[in-house]
Amino acid sequence: MREREKIIDLPVFRYHIRVIITDDVAKSRIARTSGLGVYEKGDSDPAACHSGVKGKNWSYLFFHFNPTVGELSHECFHCVWRMMHWIGAEMDNEVVAYHLTYLTDEIWKFAHSDDPTDGMEKQLADLAAKFEAPNVTEKPPTDAEIEAAFK
Repeated sequence: MREREKIIDLPVFRYHIRVIITDDVAKSRIARTSGLGVYEKGDSDPAACHSGVKGKNWSYLFFHFNPTVGELSHECFHCVWRMMHWIGAEMDNEVVAYHLTYLTDEIWKFAHSDDPTDGMEKQLADLAAKFEAPNVTEKPPTDAEIEAAFK
């Protein structure tokens, strides 16, 4: 099974989306059953799928390679709806429209890019650093400060 992954972070609402582009949506979703729960659509291979992580501020979006704009916007809406529900906000027209546009654009660029990993390792490290930092408004250390720490 061939897959590409990307994390999209929505920092205003502290919500995160893991996007998986795959040659088999059902198999990719089933492979993540332990974190997402049972896949209830059987063995059929849909064009796309949204799954939220129960009790967490995460969603997964699964798409076949070269998804259409319609498939992207449909699944992105499910994701935005879940995010708004997660934060306890009303479905404000402009907030929903903004996030739907942003997600659709970001996933379109990723799905149609040539980079097979799209910097996934760096994305994971950056995301982990956000949650490990004692003060996220703090300036990062300079190269000189880092080098001095290892001398």
